[in-house]
Amino acid sequence: TIAKNITNFKNSVTTNGGYYIGRYEARTSTARTAKEDALTQITEKETNQIYNYVTQIQAAQLAQNMYNSSKFTSDLINSYAWDTAIIFIQKCTTQTNYANQTSLNTGSLAQIGTTANKQCNIFDMASNVYEWATETLHNSDYPCGFRGGNYYGINFYTSSRNGNNTSESSINIGFR
Repeated sequence: TIAKNITNFKNSVTTNGGYYIGRYEARTSTARTAKEDALTQITEKETNQIYNYVTQIQAAQLAQNMYNSSKFTSDLINSYAWDTAIIFIQKCTTQTNYANQTSLNTGSLAQIGTTANKQCNIFDMASNVYEWATETLHNSDYPCGFRGGNYYGINFYTSSRNGNNTSESSINIGFR
């Protein structure tokens, strides 16, 4: 899945002076414990469960259909938005090397996020679950891009860029 329209997104950022990035990873009111679980509506409640066990294509469809409004649009995060959020965090905090921050919650999934990884009121870009993005990679076996770090991988960090196949869904991959 690719971004709805990356050129329109960049133009909107310039015109409006920015964009909104989800404060938390996508949430759901019903815990997902397997890739066979039914897809549910995305929620915005911090206390709801992490929306995982979702493929990149499913995550994109859920994100794109989150709102029904002509005033704004939603989409799976693109790498331009991910990278500029990191730059913003590095400029507006003491975390001048946040791009290289590794996971702060190793060993187990934090269903309500990790408050230790909160920068500029954005949670878990370096921790918890990898996040599907609209980025397409040049590896035909793993064309779907995801960003960030996760709870079981200390070798991944905020600016990590990796990929997987179109049918991959697991406990450690979500979206924003």
